Formats: sequence, structure tokens, C-alpha cells
Amino acid sequence: MLVVGAGTGDAAVTAARSGAEVVAFDVSDAMLDRVRARAEATGVHVATRVGDVRAPGAIEPAAWDRIAAPFLLTCIAADELDAVVRTLAAGLAPGGTLAVSDFVPAPRGGLTRGLYRLYYGGPSLLFGALARNPVQPPHDLTDPAAAAGLVVERRARVGVYGIGPRWYETVVWRQGDPPVD
Repeated sequence: MLVVGAGTGDAAVTAARSGAEVVAFDVSDAMLDRVRARAEATGVHVATRVGDVRAPGAIEPAAWDRIAAPFLLTCIAADELDAVVRTLAAGLAPGGTLAVSDFVPAPRGGLTRGLYRLYYGGPSLLFGALARNPVQPPHDLTDPAAAAGLVVERRARVGVYGIGPRWYETVVWRQGDPPVD
């Protein structure tokens, strides 16, 4: 399993604890140091690889049965999103799955939309300043995923710690028909 945008390693270590062979992939060596420390403290092995998913050839084609991208795509600029989703899809072996967990696009409606903007906006500004991520609303991945030949297998929306508004979503895609160019 490849975990792209591994961050501090929560998803990578959780997958390794369930018995998966995991490679954590991140643009930051410092974050991969945290992944290695977390894995060691938990008693599991997680291989690490530094790289930028936006770079050509960053992920080997058709090499992975499972790819996870936890809270990665919100950090990708809108003009790079299609290419990154295609790179992730191309990295899947036949029948492979891509799991993306991230913020959902802003809900419609006055008060709920305003609260969401406050909730998402603060961290977005902070991460934008600290990590130089683009400050932007969360992406709707429907069209880029379909263009990359991905089909929704399942999706689930959750609230913070399982309560409150459901402003996070995990979508698992599988390879469908090859993308049309």
C-alpha cells in the first residue's frame, strides 16, 4: 500500500498495524522522520520514500493495489489537481483502489456555509502560511476522478470525532474504464 502525502504517519501506521506492507510517500523528509518514529514507537515497519506527487514519474505506473491520499488533495493547487489525480490513478495496478480522505466542498445554505468557512478557513490559512499550501476551498473530485478512469466504490461522510456536521469524506475509487484523452 502506498500512502501519498503521509504527513505524520497516522494512515500509514494504522495500515501497517492491520498487516499491510506500507510505503509512506511525502515531499518532506521531516514528516517522514515523524512517520518512522511513529512506526517504531508502535512496533510496526513502514518504508518511506521522499518525493513530490506532482513530479513526472513520481509514482510507478500500475504498481500499487492500494493507494491512500489522506488530506493531500486539498493541498494541491486547482490547476494541478487533474494531473495529480491522473498520476494517482495511473499508479494503481489493475483492479486497484484509491482512497481519498479530505474536507468536502462547502455546503449550501447560510448559517451552515458560514460555520463551515470559519471551520475550514482558519486551518487553511494556517497551513497555507506554514507549509506554503494554496489557500483555496476544498476540491470537488468528481470530474477529475472520472477523467482518470476511476469509479466510486464507496463513500462515507463523517463529523469531527464522529460527531457534529459531516464535513469530512472518504471516497474509495477503483479503476473503471481507461481514461479517454
